[in-house]
Amino acid sequence: MTATILGLFAATYLGMALGRFPGLRIDRTGIALVAAILLLAVGALDTKQAVEAIDFPTIFILLGLMILSAQYAGSGFYDWCALRVARAARSPARLLAVIVAVGGGLSAVLANDVVVFAMTPMLCVGLLAWRLDPRPYLSLFDRARSFFCQPSRLR
Repeated sequence: MTATILGLFAATYLGMALGRFPGLRIDRTGIALVAAILLLAVGALDTKQAVEAIDFPTIFILLGLMILSAQYAGSGFYDWCALRVARAARSPARLLAVIVAVGGGLSAVLANDVVVFAMTPMLCVGLLAWRLDPRPYLSLFDRARSFFCQPSRLR
């Protein structure tokens, strides 16, 4: 039993590190779900333990943030923000500061993955229109997003 659990653990983390298993059409979420189902199927966990392992308040908060983010995306808010950021700069340094502030601020209160997926293409268009290399700006946008999306770092 222990070898089976360790094997599932290793396979799950390998899949998480790779992002997917070659030849399978499932992502990290699917890999985690399959691992949980297999742990239940082999008897390593019972149903009560599996349900107790779920932090439902966190699930509900994330669901609410995803709904809010989807509404913002659907209304064009992210496109508007990205265009305003691209137009706000009078210099590359100011553009960088605005990107970090807006990206970090939005990620602090919304689902940060949606912020990245919604704003990155528009930022690239704006940066390329200014004839600027978007890579350093997007790198700092990502760093600001990852820093501010963790509330424990804001204390």
